[in-house]
Amino acid sequence: MKKFRVHPLIMTGYTILIFSYTAFFIRLIEHYGKMSFGSLILLLLILPVFLYYLTLLFKEVNIDEDGIGVKGIFGKVKVKWEDISSVTVSKGRKNFIFLTSKDRKSIIIDDTLKVFELIIR
Repeated sequence: MKKFRVHPLIMTGYTILIFSYTAFFIRLIEHYGKMSFGSLILLLLILPVFLYYLTLLFKEVNIDEDGIGVKGIFGKVKVKWEDISSVTVSKGRKNFIFLTSKDRKSIIIDDTLKVFELIIR
């Protein structure tokens, strides 16, 4: 079984971003001494970045002789090779592989993985 995780360079970039946002937010609260409406709006704008960071942190793709599986923060899905009904590759600024099985399970793999090129082959 081969396990693939998110590329360390991508994780490093998002880790620095999360620490920067957290330090800025804490500094903002310290400066004004309370939670203001502007602080709440800033928190709502930063929240999706935190959630995406968590999904990257727990993302794992497992490939073995039986099939392919994706494990993440929202659960895990495994599809056997013989059950895959369609494979779609979307190229652009960000690359995706969409796998759909006969029983309508879907797997989305993006290019944040360390060996995305190997998975495409």
